Amino acid sequence: MRHTAATLPLALLSLAISGQLAAQANTTSGTRQLDAVSVTAVRGARSVAEIAGTVYAIEREQIAQQTAAGRSTADILGQLVPSLAPASGTTSNYGMTMRGRSVQVMIDGVPLTGARDGSRQLNSISPTMIERIEVISGATALYGAGASGGIINIITLQPGDVPVQLASQLGLRTPSDVSSDNLAWNAAQTMTVRGDTFSGAFGIAYGRQGASLDAHGRRIGPEIAQTDRQDTETKELNARLEWALSPAQQLSVGVRWYDDQQDSDYGPDYGPRLAVLFNPAYQPSHNAVDGLQLNAQPRTRHQGVNAQYRNRDLFGGQELSVEAYYRNEQGRWFPSVSTLVHPALPGGYAYVAMQSNTDIDVWGLRSALHKGFDIGGRSLQLSYGVDHEREEDSQRGQMYDINRFIASNGLNYVPTAQYAMGPDVRVDTTGLFLQADHALSERFSVQAGVRHQILRNNVDDSL
Repeated sequence: MRHTAATLPLALLSLAISGQLAAQANTTSGTRQLDAVSVTAVRGARSVAEIAGTVYAIEREQIAQQTAAGRSTADILGQLVPSLAPASGTTSNYGMTMRGRSVQVMIDGVPLTGARDGSRQLNSISPTMIERIEVISGATALYGAGASGGIINIITLQPGDVPVQLASQLGLRTPSDVSSDNLAWNAAQTMTVRGDTFSGAFGIAYGRQGASLDAHGRRIGPEIAQTDRQDTETKELNARLEWALSPAQQLSVGVRWYDDQQDSDYGPDYGPRLAVLFNPAYQPSHNAVDGLQLNAQPRTRHQGVNAQYRNRDLFGGQELSVEAYYRNEQGRWFPSVSTLVHPALPGGYAYVAMQSNTDIDVWGLRSALHKGFDIGGRSLQLSYGVDHEREEDSQRGQMYDINRFIASNGLNYVPTAQYAMGPDVRVDTTGLFLQADHALSERFSVQAGVRHQILRNNVDDSL
């Protein structure tokens, strides 16, 4: 068993213009001040106007306008956030950087980017379960590795302003060639309740994604590297309960479960006699081939629970926020064929068909204190705290009968043996941070922060 430890001091500095949000109507209707927009991804609710940096607050109404059957959260973000790379149309958000830098994705403040990155963070919640999305561009000391480009904080469904509110949604998308295999549809039911000291939000969603067709109405072959969304079934549950313990104290608990699985009868076109594998110069078609026989098809499953406590009047007027969380992520990819080189093999090499399966468990505790000061008539905001997270990762490989694979031209997958694709890993991360925001004038503010992070890796023995 191997143990490694690393200490990462991170220093971050940014300077940006910060201005007030207002809207100017026409001269006949006068001037109207917009409602204040608060962002919680800065480890304490802050007005957009107080944050040094580019901030996008995407509200539920904007999300609803972009939501359609078959559209994912990644599709909507790629459409609405100018600095974010567009979505690939697969279950993966690999390559969705912000101005070329990596992005930390969170749901209700819980980070989804970890040591083993399957790039499926945005394939963990459907748009119908989202209250708003906060996007902060630029580096910050408030969060650890993976946030050099910015933060995407997805806020799940929140209680409304009325005692009871019900909402139903049904979406359907059909191509010009209408058939049951080509349809995309989704249904969702949400309910929110609000009382004097208790409130809650509940949601359930279901969706199916059919085939993708080219301009000639032919089914497009599956994207097997990142896994496309054709022939997928998505199920989701979300719930959040909130208690007002006092005028200054609030406790909330959230639970979520998301399952997205493919069930297709179509595989990729490997060409005659698997020409794609044996002849690098061969250019296959992008058509789908009927006859796929694969029981364990690609899948993404996320489940988690988190509890948040906030006290806005503690230790001389400081605001305390504490969050404990657990999440589990399971991923399964489409099988791939590779060459195994070993001197003991006939000819020194062999072809193997294998499928990757990942299982990730994460426990974490995050705490932060926030206080504002008045210095010479200018605001100084300080945030500091400590985080700890433990992540346990494992990756398993499913082997398939290579002879059956070759005989079926890449369509028949008969499982044989399972093996470990590397050692099991446990990563403990502890971080200390200090972030400061100071208003230099009404239009300029400076933001600086420092983070000291300690990582300890425990790597199991592996052959």
